[in-house]
Amino acid sequence: MDERTPHIDVRAVQVSDAPILHGLDNDFETDHIYVLRVQNRSLPGTGIRPVANSASVSEEKEYAKAKEPKEPVASFALELVETPVDPPLYRNLHEHKGALAEIQMLVRKEDSGFTALVDGKVVGAIFMTIEEDRSVARIQKLIIGRQYRRYKVGSLLVRCASDWGRKQKCWALLVEAQSTNFPEVQFYLRNGLEIWSICSHFYPPGAADHDVALFLGKHLLTHPEG
Repeated sequence: MDERTPHIDVRAVQVSDAPILHGLDNDFETDHIYVLRVQNRSLPGTGIRPVANSASVSEEKEYAKAKEPKEPVASFALELVETPVDPPLYRNLHEHKGALAEIQMLVRKEDSGFTALVDGKVVGAIFMTIEEDRSVARIQKLIIGRQYRRYKVGSLLVRCASDWGRKQKCWALLVEAQSTNFPEVQFYLRNGLEIWSICSHFYPPGAADHDVALFLGKHLLTHPEG
């Protein structure tokens, strides 16, 4: 017998949601991560010299060949490589020091977050902010209880964030994700975002100093409105 489809609602976030959201199991485990490969090389000079009058036929051919237009050569390239890890990587995201205080701070901001409910129970939330100087909406935090992800609650909240950003006249929706959080990056890619920027020195030294910051985004408006 098929599992009953639950009733899913979305409403504005409330201060009373903070302890419930903090108690959700929002951790992740993955057997794949993204590894950044950097190619950084100097382009040598052409060093082409005219051939003397006494040059042989083969030398003239080599000189003519050297003058032909060259294919572009990459002098700098970044490549994200999907890499398996064994044993799988596990990250605890809801019990670290300051996690509750962070959520409490986010829920106090008015009109900048949505809470998802499954059959009346709080199962997740999304928090946004606006970068006024760039006219972009940024996802500050997305929390979804692991046992409720199969209901596509996260996708629903991202759609709400996109609609909210359009109403705020933002031209794009942005979010930052860690290269080791493979499930999160895959989630945003499935929901229409693309990797727009990469920063290998975004996080301070510490437990996550080997992580690379991936900035994902998608367009909300073709032309920003004044």
